[in-house]
Amino acid sequence: IGVISSLGYLVDAAVFPLSGAIMDRYGRRHAGIPSCLGLAAAMGLLPLARDARGLALAAAAAGLGNGLSAGLVVTMGADLAPAAYRPKFLAVYRLMGDLGNALGPITVGAVAEASSLRVACYVAGAAGTAAAAWMAVGVPETRDAKVDEAAEEGIGLLDA
Repeated sequence: IGVISSLGYLVDAAVFPLSGAIMDRYGRRHAGIPSCLGLAAAMGLLPLARDARGLALAAAAAGLGNGLSAGLVVTMGADLAPAAYRPKFLAVYRLMGDLGNALGPITVGAVAEASSLRVACYVAGAAGTAAAAWMAVGVPETRDAKVDEAAEEGIGLLDA
């Protein structure tokens, strides 16, 4: 189990730089949508795992999905925060994210208790797929044109 978990973490860490490059070059949604789909696939693969290879495949898919979202929530929060209210906005934004982190396992546990762990995995996978669809049609791109301008001038965003 430790080796399989390490594989997931390795894939996660390996795609961290790719996540930032995708967000900066193509936009936040171009990292977020594949991330949601990767995590959804991992949850869908988990109940199908019959041996260590199947579990490793699910762990690698989870690592890929999670790694593609590296810094996404924080970046989108910074993009959306109004300058005049940035600290308060980010505090509430972070609170909402933390609330989701707390309610996710509770929801999965409730579904597992009401049915089975297999069904809970499929429900979590469906939620990830729904999140990708929502991000595709309901979330505006938050990447600013400053990114393109700064890249053309060869300066960092903090210098722009």
